[in-house]
Amino acid sequence: MLKKEKVVKQNISPMKLHIDKYDIDKFELYVESNKIKIYEHLVDIIFDVINSDLKQIDAFEFKNSNDILIFKKSNWKSFLETVLPIFLKEEKYEYCDKIKKIKLIIESPPKKRGRKPKEKLK
Repeated sequence: MLKKEKVVKQNISPMKLHIDKYDIDKFELYVESNKIKIYEHLVDIIFDVINSDLKQIDAFEFKNSNDILIFKKSNWKSFLETVLPIFLKEEKYEYCDKIKKIKLIIESPPKKRGRKPKEKLK
């Protein structure tokens, strides 16, 4: 009997950018003027998928294109460490709390699978 693999998807859609993927100047300007909004969106997605096996998230979607910018899991920890002081300064405490919870999960050792060892009788 074949085992059906569980497909894991993120629940939060990528942020739709009203920018052409080739217009780098507009993209940089958008990012610069919307940093907090972008950071919040990324933290929300990471918080949503942190307990899954996803190795990346779909972060941004360009207009008139099927191209999506991804954000790899290997970069999440450094991103979170970078934005935490920004959220503290902006008094976005809900996001500070989310970041702390995510970091606890990232930094915790992986759970061992299988049976628990039997306790020895004294």
